[in-house]
Amino acid sequence: MDKEETSAKTRNFRGVKTTMGKTNSSNNAQYHTTKLEANLRKQWVRLITAFLYILSVSITAVVLAVYYGMYWTPDLNYMNTTGTKALGTV
Repeated sequence: MDKEETSAKTRNFRGVKTTMGKTNSSNNAQYHTTKLEANLRKQWVRLITAFLYILSVSITAVVLAVYYGMYWTPDLNYMNTTGTKALGTV
């Protein structure tokens, strides 16, 4: 067989293998179903990742706000860069 006869019997068009003008529809449907499931899985992973990122940043912000609002007391008796006491300290 030469190259032209082989290509006439089996053709690959847009990823669908045909034989003598007929397509294998069950394999084609299974391929598209698998591809859609993979895309859906990717979208869910992206959504969950974004949600977890926003949640972790928000929780960190709340924890810092509670800490600085209720527990942290600033030390006003510090020295400034010139070696003298800062204004407002005794």
